Amino acid sequence: MRVLLAHADFAQASLACANLKGYALAHPALRERATFRTFKSMVQDDPAAFVERLTTEAADFRPDVIGLSVYIWSRFRMYEATRRLRALFPDALIVWGGPDVS
Repeated sequence: MRVLLAHADFAQASLACANLKGYALAHPALRERATFRTFKSMVQDDPAAFVERLTTEAADFRPDVIGLSVYIWSRFRMYEATRRLRALFPDALIVWGGPDVS
C-alpha cells in the first residue's frame, strides 16, 4: 500500500504527517505493507504551483491512500488538489485531516 501525505503550512515539517507515518510503521502488519511519501509545501508557495507539483508527485508515486492536512490557509488549494487527485486516482482513498476539514 502506497500512502501519500501532503501539507501546506507555515512550517517545513508536519507533525501530523510524521505522527501518522510513525504510528503506522510502529505496527508490524502495517510496516510490512505500507510505503510512505510526504509532500511538503509552505503557505507562501503559489497555490496553483502547489497543486501541479502535488499531482506530479502523486502520478510518479501512484498512491493507494492520500492524506491531506487541511488548514484555513490551505483549504482552497486542497479543494483543487482533491479534485485533481480524484480524477487521477478514482480508486484511491482520500482522507482529510486537520483543524479545517469541516
